[in-house]
Amino acid sequence: MLRRALKEKGIPLLIDSPTNQIFPVLSDEAIKKLSQNVNFEFWERVDDTHSAIRFVTNWATTDEAVEALIRLL
Repeated sequence: MLRRALKEKGIPLLIDSPTNQIFPVLSDEAIKKLSQNVNFEFWERVDDTHSAIRFVTNWATTDEAVEALIRLL
């Protein structure tokens, strides 16, 4: 669900991981705003104004939590 939403929003992925880890590339400004409401891991710098972050979902991640994240993106 999250991977599909990122693609629909035109947010590129650093790698297209087949696992429950997703690595979107976002502007530093977007990452700063997102960090106020969402837990994620900084992954790597992509260029002067963008970085990749890592989201991880698991069996306990609810659809509602994913939908809330999508709205924030």
